[in-house]
Amino acid sequence: MKALLDKLFLNEPVNTKLLAFLLMLMFVDYAGYGYYVFYLTFLYLFFHNIFRFVDREFFLLLVWGISYGLICFINTKSINYVSVLLPVINCPVIYLAGKYVARYNNARGLIILLYYFALSIALISLISVCNDIAKNGFFVLGSERNIPLIGINNVEGYIAATGISSRLMILSSLFVFIMIPYNWLGKIAFVCGSILAIYCSIRIQSRTTIVGIALIFFTIVVWSWKSFSRDKKRILLFGIVVIIYTIFYIIAHYSDELVVIDRFQSDEVETGGGRTYRLLNVASHMWDHPLGGMGSEIAYAHNLWFDCARVSGILPFILLVIISLKYYFCLFYVIRSDSIDLISRCVLFCLSLAILIVFLAEPVLEGIPMVFVLFCFLFGLIGYYYKRITC
Repeated sequence: MKALLDKLFLNEPVNTKLLAFLLMLMFVDYAGYGYYVFYLTFLYLFFHNIFRFVDREFFLLLVWGISYGLICFINTKSINYVSVLLPVINCPVIYLAGKYVARYNNARGLIILLYYFALSIALISLISVCNDIAKNGFFVLGSERNIPLIGINNVEGYIAATGISSRLMILSSLFVFIMIPYNWLGKIAFVCGSILAIYCSIRIQSRTTIVGIALIFFTIVVWSWKSFSRDKKRILLFGIVVIIYTIFYIIAHYSDELVVIDRFQSDEVETGGGRTYRLLNVASHMWDHPLGGMGSEIAYAHNLWFDCARVSGILPFILLVIISLKYYFCLFYVIRSDSIDLISRCVLFCLSLAILIVFLAEPVLEGIPMVFVLFCFLFGLIGYYYKRITC
């Protein structure tokens, strides 16, 4: 087992390989089995005295999870794992897992782990989209964007395009691996994963992912420009010119076949695909439903916080806003600290920005809860760094 884990992690300095492997299986979450793998993760953490990392943020997550889960239980009169048990059990424990992994791994090991977790979340989406491309081709005419889930042949086996794009966004954001001082073979392998995710995002006509990746790329270039050598700056500028040329070439020659271009030109762009109207609709009904329970009466807000208010009311909404503000407050301190290497800060920033974009665009807690679980893991990891910097 040890030899297998060593090969999986490329003999890198990852000191929690078994835990990392269990977390990877959990994040893959094929057909919902990730929730069962969580309990193996919990047993591992329990026998490694994970509760010594308990702090105020853990209790904040726990109180939010209990309030959210309890109100959802009262409203639906049923125990649904995603809406009741996951917020109460999984999220606080995975927060502690983030602290544990940060405590026992160096920067290089953490970077490898974060890439593997992002790849795990996107894995089923990547395979499903690539399989669909192999069967139907890359250029798809019409508005159908949902992809059949690999290995499942019924109606429920289809992944909504928004769910696919959210998972791909997480992996796509890590193209910054091109900057990591790593052997070229490994670097190319990591970057190819992110490029493949971008390729699949274009195939499913995801405006959110394309705009999000452009924003992350621009931000990272501006932030890291001074640290680049002259040769790296030249390579980067050449790469940007090639990308821009490729985009204009595709628009000029394939605009009729590539439906995503039509989606950028449609009237829905101004309202984020109708998301603005949905969000305002939920916001206007919040005070009429202080305990949530809007359910199917009111459509998804396509926003983490307002969808939380839609199903569970004002208290969980406020607690979730506080948790999110605390997360990005700690992140702000971490990415400004010179005591943490630049690449680690870039990776944490890219993942956090990608998650924020997903939070602003999708009903995460009900539709893609593993993205929120990853957020909890990063909350613990960043919180560990924050306390190391400030204490």
